[in-house]
Amino acid sequence: MPKTVLLTKGGHTVLDSYFYGSQRLLRKLPISVTGFILMIFTTDVLYPGREILEGIPYNVSYASLLADVGLGLVIVIGAEIFKDDHLVKILMKAPRGFIYSKGYHVLVLLVAACVAALLEVVPSPLNKPQVMDIYHNIVVVPLFMYLLATTYPAIVSLGNMRQRRFAFWLLMLWAAAMVFDMATDRLAQRPWLERHGMHFSELHNQAPSPKTGLFLCLDGQIEQCILEVQGFYPFI
Repeated sequence: MPKTVLLTKGGHTVLDSYFYGSQRLLRKLPISVTGFILMIFTTDVLYPGREILEGIPYNVSYASLLADVGLGLVIVIGAEIFKDDHLVKILMKAPRGFIYSKGYHVLVLLVAACVAALLEVVPSPLNKPQVMDIYHNIVVVPLFMYLLATTYPAIVSLGNMRQRRFAFWLLMLWAAAMVFDMATDRLAQRPWLERHGMHFSELHNQAPSPKTGLFLCLDGQIEQCILEVQGFYPFI
């Protein structure tokens, strides 16, 4: 006998309708799609964006390059929990928690928007005029804030021991990477690169170097530029 699925007026299943915002979206999206979208729009986009707009792809921040992937995994763990029908049925039998209310989502979105605005207004190593840095401040940071604030509490309250421990240490990895970036001035990425021999003032709109294809150099300085880039990208 086929399984009966009850739908609400909006076309969602009864279990889906318990959630709001990101929680409902993460429940409905396949895990692979969630992970792919997070990777593309939070970490991977920075490289081609900087290459197109600045002439060279770079990301020397360990918090952004490596630990942001860990934040994405925390969100995926949360999505895994939201997809567990058994856990959702348990939630529906209890009084609705604040983290599953519409008001909580609105509050978190407002806080994330305020943080994004502050990052662009208050002078700091994260406040830079480059387009991709602005994108990181007004898109990536608030996106992670919202998704983590709406998933991590569910992991803590509903996840098994393995999920809770894994999510916790991924967050600690990000925190450690951020402390390291701050201690080594890697958050101000262009100044860090310039202190290590990369001179952005020497880049202009010529054809890419035929040996690297990575960035643009002044005439007569191709070899020196290649040597400098190889110091940052040993795989060349």
